[in-house]
Amino acid sequence: MLAPLDAQHAIMSLSKLDCDLRVYDDYFNPGLPLVDSATIEYYIDALNPYKGCRASYEGFMKDMETFGDSKRMIEYMGDIMNSMMMFLTNHPSMIKFKLDEFRSNRERFLRTTPWKNKEKLYRPDNHFKQFIQVKLKEPYLNMILNRCPTRSVFSGAQSWEEFVDIFDEKKCYTLRHSKQAQSIFFNLILGTGALTQLMSEQEIKQIATERKWNPDDVVIVGGDEVVVKYDFDVEKELRNTLKADLYDIKIFRLVRIGSSGMYVKEHLDVLCSKVVSKELKCVPAKNIMEVIKFIEKREVEPKDRRFRDDSGRIAVYEENMKFE
Repeated sequence: MLAPLDAQHAIMSLSKLDCDLRVYDDYFNPGLPLVDSATIEYYIDALNPYKGCRASYEGFMKDMETFGDSKRMIEYMGDIMNSMMMFLTNHPSMIKFKLDEFRSNRERFLRTTPWKNKEKLYRPDNHFKQFIQVKLKEPYLNMILNRCPTRSVFSGAQSWEEFVDIFDEKKCYTLRHSKQAQSIFFNLILGTGALTQLMSEQEIKQIATERKWNPDDVVIVGGDEVVVKYDFDVEKELRNTLKADLYDIKIFRLVRIGSSGMYVKEHLDVLCSKVVSKELKCVPAKNIMEVIKFIEKREVEPKDRRFRDDSGRIAVYEENMKFE
């Protein structure tokens, strides 16, 4: 049975909705400064342009209508995951995959490739510069799907959502869309997250190894992504050679927020002429509302300065945050 997350151990004095919202926060990580049923709609509205959390919130609340509360939902998810695990672990392709992967020369490649893990993106000197991001899509599932002797290992499913749908009659949104749920499942299947992490790292570093990029132009390499300074020809070559079902290729511009160490990641269209979406980076959850108000040039309200401290108590900053 899938073990409940820490959020399920909520203090009994909390309302049922507050307990459920803690589970939502744990499974979807929307960046809430605090979990509070009285202000959840206010936070979701403010965060949605940067986190895209409105869909996950509404999907989770639909699950609460279906199951009654988060405890029953988690129990149901555990039962479904157990059925999925029994199918996968007994599949001949999965058995061979695990043997082949543990015997692979991956560690030798990772030791010998000149590309080592680094992160040099979120720095003041990258303000307003453009970059290309190559990120693995659904790394857990795709790393297995593309290495197994037969693609029937997931019963014909080409995505996590499709695989879940084979077993999930109640169409649980949280199980189908939570990256946390997916991570728990594949870590249980493989015994550890180390194998999928190494597979992802090999894929990403292979992209950099096969191309004669200037190391100074690469600002992130490792994990499940590589980020390189924008160049039209580089982007064109990546789109023409990398499989669209495996890799997500985006162009973005990094914008520093005031003189702080926080940033807005502005995703651009292929012509680099229009911002299509935004993300907040290096922004602590307790400061996120003030940061949003600063970006949008709106007045900070007292509730924007509320947050939950390390002891679990709700606190309020007396002064507004300074950005200049």
